[in-house]
Amino acid sequence: MYQRILVATDGRDGTRRAVAHAITIAERFDATLHALSVRVEGPYDSPEAAQRAAEEAISSVETKVGETGVDVHTAIREGTPHEEILAYAESADVDMIVVGTRGRSGLDRVIVGSVAEQVLRNADAPVVTVRTGE
Repeated sequence: MYQRILVATDGRDGTRRAVAHAITIAERFDATLHALSVRVEGPYDSPEAAQRAAEEAISSVETKVGETGVDVHTAIREGTPHEEILAYAESADVDMIVVGTRGRSGLDRVIVGSVAEQVLRNADAPVVTVRTGE
């Protein structure tokens, strides 16, 4: 049913729950896992720091997947997170997207926006959201 699963990660503790879910689903369906980190410079002091954070996020996924034997493909992209996630999902022809969500609501969601919500609204593939608890 699912052959290619995409998980988006920024490396924060909360997204590790989404990664764990994606790995479990990939194991269950003997699927290939695609791990994507979108490099965003805003929260970092320099482009190098943003790149290091993205690389660490991907490395963490590779370490977790290595313990399971699931086939994994990794990528780092730069840009607007939801746009890059959707573009990657389309180019890799994924069957499912797994993203973490902080569960923002009200004015906070309107002002800040939600990557998970944008992915959910615009993806062609099914989207699994995992509450990150952040």
